[in-house]
Amino acid sequence: MVYFGCMNYVVGQPLSLVSFEAFRLGFDISFPLVVIFIPMFLILSFVRHSRKKRITGIITVSVLFAATWIFGVPAFLKYESGKADSSILQPQRLSSGYFRLSENTLYYFTNVDLENNTDGISINENSIHADKNFSVIDNQKITIPESENFSDILVKRVVEMPPLLKNFILDLYNLSTAAVSAFSESNLSWLYFCSMALALIFVFAVSNVSEWRLINAFFVLLATTAVIKLNCICYGISFYKNYLGFLSPLDLKLKSVFGFAGGMQSPLCVFVNIILILIFVIFGITGLFTNRSKKKEDDE
Repeated sequence: MVYFGCMNYVVGQPLSLVSFEAFRLGFDISFPLVVIFIPMFLILSFVRHSRKKRITGIITVSVLFAATWIFGVPAFLKYESGKADSSILQPQRLSSGYFRLSENTLYYFTNVDLENNTDGISINENSIHADKNFSVIDNQKITIPESENFSDILVKRVVEMPPLLKNFILDLYNLSTAAVSAFSESNLSWLYFCSMALALIFVFAVSNVSEWRLINAFFVLLATTAVIKLNCICYGISFYKNYLGFLSPLDLKLKSVFGFAGGMQSPLCVFVNIILILIFVIFGITGLFTNRSKKKEDDE
């Protein structure tokens, strides 16, 4: 809610960070993130606090995660599919008396009326000719480039997320959109989409590959990231889609080759999740036997 309040904030105007609409929009984005990362945090907690009672830990994580996906996620998706589309991030009227730099052009507004018509000057820093780098703004509507969803570029430069984090959160938000689409399509399509949830829970298999807890935690983080990123790529919603154009034809080919894949939103995602589950299980079993062998050698 605070972040969306900053996106609507304009320097020199009163700051309002309490907004029910901004809170609702923040909930729409944060709930899918919480659901996706529930197993990872539960597994990390189990790695940190106990090496005993692994069966109890597996049952606890599985039951909590299954309850979330059986009851919580469908309820959220019904809410998402039923709500009306609305955007609270409407550009606000800029303030006067501040310098704003964008794309090598410096803007200064002496007056901004209620209809967002501005008076002021603009200075092009890259212009070679002194008489052309200065222009007067007289009662014009000015949209400052690079502002994007922020009302004021001065605020954007202070609070905007780093590109890597921004792309990652955008991927997760788009993944929730794909979940809404699968849930609305059919029960079978939603069941196939839940293969990602199954892959996330099987990350538990790599939580005991080493005697070092820090290494186990690293593998849990790595496996969870792999599941999320590969699903985003397969669904074609990741920013990598521009570089992996062969994925969409491969998806169509899988639908034509395998008859049961016709009801899948993305057969490639389902197959990738199955492969990841097998890799996690094999990796976990290998690590388990390796640890037992080391313990026997130490005892001897």
